Amino acid sequence: METLPVTELLLLVATATLMVALLVHFHLSPILAYLVTGMLLGPQGLALLPPGEAAHWVGELGVAFLMFIVGLEFSLPRMMESRRVVFGMGSLEVVTVTLPVAALLWWLGGLEPAAAIIAGGALAMSSTAIAAKQLADQGELSTAHGHLSLGILLFQDLATLPFLLLIGTASAGAGLTTALVGVLIFITLAFLLRRPLESLMYRVARTRSQELFLLTALLLVTGAGAAAHAAGLSLALGAFFAGMVVGESDYRHLLEEEVRPFRDLLLGFFFVTIGMQVDLHQMAEWPLRTLLLALTFILLKGGLVFAIARIGGWPAASALRTALVLAHGGEFSLLLVTQALQAGLLPPGVAQALLLSLTLSIALAPLLIQHNGSLAGRLEQLAGAGRRDGAYSQEQRRELHIREEARGLENHVLLCGCGRVGRLVAGLLEAESLPYIALDNDPDVVREARRRGYKVLLGDATRSGTLQAAGVNRAAVVVSTLPAGQAVLRLIRLVRGLEGVCPPIVVSIRDEKDLPALLEAGATTVLPESFSAGLELAAETLRKLGREAGEVDELVEAARIRLRETASPG
Repeated sequence: METLPVTELLLLVATATLMVALLVHFHLSPILAYLVTGMLLGPQGLALLPPGEAAHWVGELGVAFLMFIVGLEFSLPRMMESRRVVFGMGSLEVVTVTLPVAALLWWLGGLEPAAAIIAGGALAMSSTAIAAKQLADQGELSTAHGHLSLGILLFQDLATLPFLLLIGTASAGAGLTTALVGVLIFITLAFLLRRPLESLMYRVARTRSQELFLLTALLLVTGAGAAAHAAGLSLALGAFFAGMVVGESDYRHLLEEEVRPFRDLLLGFFFVTIGMQVDLHQMAEWPLRTLLLALTFILLKGGLVFAIARIGGWPAASALRTALVLAHGGEFSLLLVTQALQAGLLPPGVAQALLLSLTLSIALAPLLIQHNGSLAGRLEQLAGAGRRDGAYSQEQRRELHIREEARGLENHVLLCGCGRVGRLVAGLLEAESLPYIALDNDPDVVREARRRGYKVLLGDATRSGTLQAAGVNRAAVVVSTLPAGQAVLRLIRLVRGLEGVCPPIVVSIRDEKDLPALLEAGATTVLPESFSAGLELAAETLRKLGREAGEVDELVEAARIRLRETASPG
């Protein structure tokens, strides 16, 4: 096996670092940076990084580490709790996207059935890495569309396994029955080794040697991959089963933390190798056709996701936002296309069209997810007929209920978010008999707050209609305890954008890095949660050192004034 020369390795790392820094600055996924690096340096670009066996196997290891972590996170009891979303909606999405695309490629494209199904499956996948992180950053994981999106993404990750198995079976010319027997034998052996593996991990953990634990984790992944490869299966399948076996043990989180850096690094190399296979000449020769294919893919997939969500009984607004979140390709899409191309199942022309469309959709994914609320709102306005026929009746009913509850409130506090911090604010307002209305979009949070006696309503505070229903134009102050910077930023801009509405906006945040942007957007005061915790810790430290209570109170108050000055504009 050839090695990667030092100069080429330096060029690869330097370019990848530059591209990641550039694209992260614009809030784009690092996956796209690795793809662009491969396009620029690969044989289709500047030809500075020739393809080779070494780069290919490094990428394969990255995929194996990715599937190992997917296996670690696989929990059948957790999936059964959300079986309606994971197995119901997830399977419906994969089948609904895969079969029509496969039929179209088989009928019009002349592909073999196996190749057509693999291509359809690739288009059914979305990026868990991009969507889950973006939804978490925006505080939307607990929303209806966040819950639905994550359930479908989880099933998509699992659905990659049969597609990988199909690629291996079709490329080797083996019968499906033979391949399934091999999988069953491998799974049986893996579960028979479950207890010995747990015992091994226990003995390794007792040594308290981080190096030994790390090496054992690496041995587990590579050993399972090698065993699967020897059995005629892919490295990724073996790594997944290994992760699934140890995923229920007490060492799951430790293993995930140890393996994750290797996964991120090696997976980056995998995406570089994919970028090296993208034909830039085709993109340059037919730019409009390439863009049209990508937009067609996004619209068709988004439309199919919206349709199945509505069939599944989800409200139109949640279905529309879920469609925007999932209307792109993902890391497993690229994996399936490139492996099918290397196995000779997909013609180069079809594979290139798929790779280009998927790559462009991945580039657009962060924008679609970030603005899914505003885009859904605009589409909602355009679909006037949809409003008249009751498609958005649930959101309308919520806003009507909020409007009724807020009727008669004047100079009240509009509390957005009623979690741990929000309940503290609500408790003080209750104690002082001050008028307020609280909103939260998480049914569990609303239920807990109501159980404790607080006046909280189920509603999305980042929607203009919800804010107006809650009487934002009559509020004396708006208080936000929303968990994510993007959600808070949207809330502030909505309040400041309403005509005739200018109440002060007080914001509590977890991450201080969001403070300048929130102040610039129009927040009156921004208070990081770490301020209060730090002051309490400092005060308790001074008391333990023997300072008088009055002196401690004066010092803490002086520090609080200085911090408040930095947290308010001007």
